[in-house]
Amino acid sequence: MAKPVLYVKQIEMLRDIPELVPAMKVDEEQWAIKIFSREVFHCQAYMPPNRRSFYKILFINKGEVIFTIGAQTYYINQPTVLFLHPNEICSWKNLSLLNGGESTGHYILFKEQYLQDNQIIKLLTDRYHCFLSAANNVKQLTPPVVQTIDNLFLKMQEALSKNTAAGHDNFLAYLQLMIVEGAQSSGPPLEQQILTKDFRHIQRFFQLLEKEFSGVNHEMPLRIKSAQDFANELALHPNYLNALLKAHTGQSLSSYLTSRIVEESKVLLRQTDWPLQQIGYALGFNDQSNFSRFFKKTTGQTAKQYRAAGITYSPTEQRGLN
Repeated sequence: MAKPVLYVKQIEMLRDIPELVPAMKVDEEQWAIKIFSREVFHCQAYMPPNRRSFYKILFINKGEVIFTIGAQTYYINQPTVLFLHPNEICSWKNLSLLNGGESTGHYILFKEQYLQDNQIIKLLTDRYHCFLSAANNVKQLTPPVVQTIDNLFLKMQEALSKNTAAGHDNFLAYLQLMIVEGAQSSGPPLEQQILTKDFRHIQRFFQLLEKEFSGVNHEMPLRIKSAQDFANELALHPNYLNALLKAHTGQSLSSYLTSRIVEESKVLLRQTDWPLQQIGYALGFNDQSNFSRFFKKTTGQTAKQYRAAGITYSPTEQRGLN
């Protein structure tokens, strides 16, 4: 069978794609681990522009996919397992749904705290460099392993659904087996595809965006924070960079920067006890009042209200926040 023409090397405009996956705010929900079936929770296209709070192990049983992780792009049409770190910039195009074909398999999401609470999983993923090495992020599976991994995912779903201590113990055992089977599989290497110039520029932007926000704190505030700053760093004219993002993703450069600052603000408000002044300074605001106005304008609530919504206060403390 002839290999299809990879017309999807261009990024499809995300504003025209309703099937973004999954249609739920998994980053903000209170959970440690989740499992999904690709037949139920599938996606046509996906390009997360910012850091996620979870690790992802994706098992593709049947389907046809264009997948990009960092600067590497793969055409996948055979059973494959992918290990995705929270900081990876990934884009995804599901050709199966476009062509009316099958899209089967499973994926599992788990947060950093789950690794810390279950050190055996962390030891295994570190041993096999599952999330640490680009060469081990994408593993094409050998035929004997495919059915084994599919069965293990089904068993994990069943064990997790029991919501008991014994069920969790069984789940951990199945997860360990699945990681070992997937990491050790030695199927043929996947062929990398050539990226278009536009795609390379957009990938470089998202990588730079992630790099700048990954180490934000009040001692090392954002170094690059404006559209002009990002364009200069990428040696591109800001109008050109903005036009690329608008044409291929449907969002402007400034909207990505605003969204990223809001996302990081929410993380710092909920996961640290820093004063608002320190959070604002870390994110490039000269004073607290500017940060507070920005947060209220973009989210519809004050920074104090957002922080308080994630904390249980006594009635006296709560009155002081209003």
